[in-house]
Amino acid sequence: MDGQAGRRLALFDFDGTIVQLGTDYPRLRADLERLAGGGNGGTIYDLSLRLADDPRADETVVAAELVGLEAGHELETGVELYRRYGAAGAELAVVTHNSREVVEAFFAARILPAPVEIFDRRALGAIKGESEALPAYVKDAESVVVVGDSDFDRALAERLDASFVDVKDELRTYYETRAHDLDELALTYEHPEAYKRFFYRARFKAVLGALDAQPGEEILDVGCGSGAYTRELVRLGAEVTATEIAPTPLALAKRNLGELAERVDFRLEDAQALDLPDGSFDKVLLTEVIEHVPKPDRAVAEAARVLKPGGVLVASTPSRFSPMNLAYDLKRRVRRYGFNEHLHELTPGAFRRLVAKHLAVERLEYANFVLPYPVDELYLRLGSPAVALLKLTEKAFSQAPGLRRLGWTMVIRARKP
Repeated sequence: MDGQAGRRLALFDFDGTIVQLGTDYPRLRADLERLAGGGNGGTIYDLSLRLADDPRADETVVAAELVGLEAGHELETGVELYRRYGAAGAELAVVTHNSREVVEAFFAARILPAPVEIFDRRALGAIKGESEALPAYVKDAESVVVVGDSDFDRALAERLDASFVDVKDELRTYYETRAHDLDELALTYEHPEAYKRFFYRARFKAVLGALDAQPGEEILDVGCGSGAYTRELVRLGAEVTATEIAPTPLALAKRNLGELAERVDFRLEDAQALDLPDGSFDKVLLTEVIEHVPKPDRAVAEAARVLKPGGVLVASTPSRFSPMNLAYDLKRRVRRYGFNEHLHELTPGAFRRLVAKHLAVERLEYANFVLPYPVDELYLRLGSPAVALLKLTEKAFSQAPGLRRLGWTMVIRARKP
């Protein structure tokens, strides 16, 4: 593989990931056991590998899988990920315990890019995680992602030190797919419309003000998204670790940081189960994360766990009954969004109680007060006039005791005892 450094590889499982074969595996196993002269207590994979050089076994497997292909169906999530990785320029390969013939038959009948390589059971020569063929194939690649649905695929990712996307993990797969469609940074903090930039930067300013990052502090940015906060923290001189739930959003954050990415420890992590030691960080940033995870309490608990004694958590999330959030709910219904990214929406009291279970809350602040949907869209069509006046309005609302609770974004600063 000399001369191919810089390749980005996406290794896809086949049955259970791209397609669900209708193969009669119990019958196939019985047929292979007869050819083997009796069962040996192993899996069907063990049997097919044991008989890999037996032409009769090979014909039996291929015939059964081709019948299974006719009886099976595509898996929408896996096919969509395959298509999007290809469109993003990744080198696509199929790594499967199935036969090459069934993989080729599948792609021949569909408008999909053909895989550059097919590692079938014969090419692998062993189960995926033990094959000697794959480490040589991925050598010197810039990045490797394994997309699959089984422990075999997870073990392969670990063997190759690759990212793993489990197509059965709906949340992770959603954000992996979404990252192929948009660059969040370009649509928020760097949006071409002045109003959009003002809106998101109001949140940005409130969050960074609460965090008060200092040079040399060890800061964890959980769910770093587009990398906007990560980039600013590096510029402020902090030692930053940044995490995301899926490989592509993490890669986008790295890209957005440019040369600054070399100063960040980027990690593929679940906010609800961080693979990081206790008491590792001076500060943790958990901005616009808890509304997206199934168990927000676990995300806050994990943030508290990795904080040093006396360390600070800054978390932000939308306020459930703010005018902006009610308008967002209307927009979601009008536009018929297929997936509600906000799995949880909290009131100020619920947000404070959630964090207070784990840390001492120091203050709760608010941001984003103006122009709810659909007024914001009309304002954008007018060319975002009088943004300076909106800034004054934002400031006035944020400082008025009776009005500040109307803000869409809630920002909590809390400390570990």
